[in-house]
Amino acid sequence: MLGIELGARFQLPQCAAGEVESAARLCYKSAMTTRKATGADEYVVLIPDAGRPPYVRTEIKVMVLKGVVEAMQIGTWGLQAQDIALEDLTKKYGKPTQMKQEVQKNLRVRIPTFFADWELKEFSVKLTGALGSLDWGRIDIITHQYRSLSGSAEKQTPAKPAK
Repeated sequence: MLGIELGARFQLPQCAAGEVESAARLCYKSAMTTRKATGADEYVVLIPDAGRPPYVRTEIKVMVLKGVVEAMQIGTWGLQAQDIALEDLTKKYGKPTQMKQEVQKNLRVRIPTFFADWELKEFSVKLTGALGSLDWGRIDIITHQYRSLSGSAEKQTPAKPAK
């Protein structure tokens, strides 16, 4: 997806100083790399304007475990882009395994949010049309192996004390 292959080695270059805000090529922000509870490194990857689908924001998160791309979180433009995101993902992966539309009361709109899941042989794809805001949605692409690992890590991570 977007020039990054799930299950392949992560070989993108670091962004140069001038590319941190707007890249002309795929690159990652080295200062934004974090370690996840799963042991994976999370990279913030800049997506150039050329070839970027209109529903995709300018950067995505890529989870890399032992040098291999295991998951991606792709930010979208929320409700205004969910139709075209669903159409594009359906062309790419076929009819969703599960699909629902729901009006989210916390968003204070009457437009339903799309929730679509594709369960494929080696990975799954999930579209959330709006996530906490009208203008933000997300596509999650994750290998089944990493999903299992990340679910286990979440259960083992101790809860932070309330303040």
